[in-house]
Amino acid sequence: MSAQSDLNHWMSGNFSKSVMFWCFSALIAQVWDALISFSDEVEYLWRGKFTRIKALYCVARYLLLISQIIGQISFFGFENRLSSVQKICSMIYLFKCVFSQVAVMTLEMVLAIRIYALYNRSLKAKRFLVTAFMICSSLEMVGIGYMIRSSSGERAICDSIPKTDSTGITLIGLGVGTSQFLAFIATVANLIMRDRAGFSRTPLTSLILWEGVTTFTLVTIAISIMVLTELIRIKTEHGAERALWLWYIAVLSLVASRLILNMRKLKLADHEAHEQEAGDSICLTTLDDL
Repeated sequence: MSAQSDLNHWMSGNFSKSVMFWCFSALIAQVWDALISFSDEVEYLWRGKFTRIKALYCVARYLLLISQIIGQISFFGFENRLSSVQKICSMIYLFKCVFSQVAVMTLEMVLAIRIYALYNRSLKAKRFLVTAFMICSSLEMVGIGYMIRSSSGERAICDSIPKTDSTGITLIGLGVGTSQFLAFIATVANLIMRDRAGFSRTPLTSLILWEGVTTFTLVTIAISIMVLTELIRIKTEHGAERALWLWYIAVLSLVASRLILNMRKLKLADHEAHEQEAGDSICLTTLDDL
């Protein structure tokens, strides 16, 4: 069966138009954001030597974009022809689990770097962030292990949502939720301490607070939908679970890459503010070393 025949079969009823729309819109969102952000990448990110923060950006922006494209192709390109082959279906499910975790850990590392910078590279902050990252990542990795194990021997993984181990998805949700909550609280606490120290609210601090709230809200909504869909086993429209996963990857990619670009912009703005008024500057110099 040709690729065109697969597409015609899909469009003729295998997946509804609404599912098709939401799946493709996730890819379009990632591609569009990459295109409109390219000039900022050149100006704020790619000058100078290749650093760890740039490596993180490559993962957040381009590796997750590649995973989005592979996901689109695997779910809707050859999956219809190979859904009877359990090994292929299991590989697709494994792919989803692995890249879900890659996306989450990338965002968590970006947030940790951001908070470390906000706290002026404090040793206490570093210890707290490393400990929190290790605990949350361990919960997530164990959860992924449960999910992969529960899918072994599962039939029709391609045709429906596999019966996921509730312990696994709960551990993943707990790990991601805890990391996002701690990042949000740490950001807000830093700004509150600055206010109590007598520093006035600036556009820079307002932007940091706004980004913290936005990141926490978007990621919390995304992970909550994924977890609830798995736990209560909602009967969704055929293919809807694939659209959810594709958008989950898209949201984490957009948030992580945008945060990195904005951190680079904030670094320059912070240096300018420091020249004008040293006492009201947020230290983001840690980005120079990454």
